Amino acid sequence: MLENENDDLDLMLSEVGFLYVDADYFDEAIGFFEKSLALDNENMDVLTDLSYAYEMVNDFESSVRINNMVLDLDPYSYESWINIGKLYSLQSEYDKAIDAFEFALTIDDTHNDVYKLKAHCLLLCNREEEAIRILEECSVRNPDDETLYYALSECYFSLEQYDKMLEQLDK
Repeated sequence: MLENENDDLDLMLSEVGFLYVDADYFDEAIGFFEKSLALDNENMDVLTDLSYAYEMVNDFESSVRINNMVLDLDPYSYESWINIGKLYSLQSEYDKAIDAFEFALTIDDTHNDVYKLKAHCLLLCNREEEAIRILEECSVRNPDDETLYYALSECYFSLEQYDKMLEQLDK
């Protein structure tokens, strides 16, 4: 493929990369995706899978870089903002993660999971009161989500408010 001049070389390279991702050969996939992007750096499918491949090999900086390329093309990419938040959180850069989650929530504020991710990062930044406010709002919207009460109990535990912690665990 590389020796033949072909107008669709970027697509062929990306297809091979997709096959490697499907087989969990992420290092190999990265090589093919990078070559494909050198020919067409706006292929969203390649950017998305390349970001994922980098994440799978624990190269979080490269994954963030690729997600930022997606955001350059589509600043309202909800998934990319969430991915960046998760990646920063994995690197213990919680303030950056919180910012990314806030951008995602600006785009779509209907998913409690993103609120929970943001609250978790707030808790890790010792901003328990903010985390509690977010989790309580989520529990009003979704009272059957037991994970919210567990997360709230963690917040109250860190504040040494054991009565409130037990109250959440009872729920």
